[in-house]
Amino acid sequence: MLFGRIGYPIRIHLTVSFVTASALLFLVFASDNTLDDLGMMDNRTVYTRGFGLGLVFSSAAIIIRFGVHAIHWGLIAHSRSTVITTRQEGLHHLTEPQKAILRRFIMIESKTQTLPSGDGAVKGLRFARIIYRSADAVPSDTVDQSSPMFDYIIHDWAWDYINKHSEIL
Repeated sequence: MLFGRIGYPIRIHLTVSFVTASALLFLVFASDNTLDDLGMMDNRTVYTRGFGLGLVFSSAAIIIRFGVHAIHWGLIAHSRSTVITTRQEGLHHLTEPQKAILRRFIMIESKTQTLPSGDGAVKGLRFARIIYRSADAVPSDTVDQSSPMFDYIIHDWAWDYINKHSEIL
């Protein structure tokens, strides 16, 4: 059956396509002496058209599979660059408390900073995916337990952009 479910063609595994194409290449283009030694000369003369069509179809399957992967990779790369560009534009529209937090990252020249998780500016920077929280809370006796302190790390793209465009802070 050519279709597994209606509209969904069965995918031929890439290894099967390579093996099929290699075998058919050998059968179509091997010398007469080699095929005669293997006892396959009669098969080539009888099934030449079939071997040729099989070679074309298996080669087409390989080319299509690589083409699909190339297009998929290109779409992902374009999507990532669009997302980062959009986030970089968002750096120009931060509130003053958010800018103060980012200035501290630059002033101490560190990508990590301990901040209260309940702070609105911190939550806004997390929501905008400019910073992210490390896994563990920072132990401290002076911290209000309603808003525990966490180490927050600035994303590489934001760090690079802020260092290049310090005027936004």
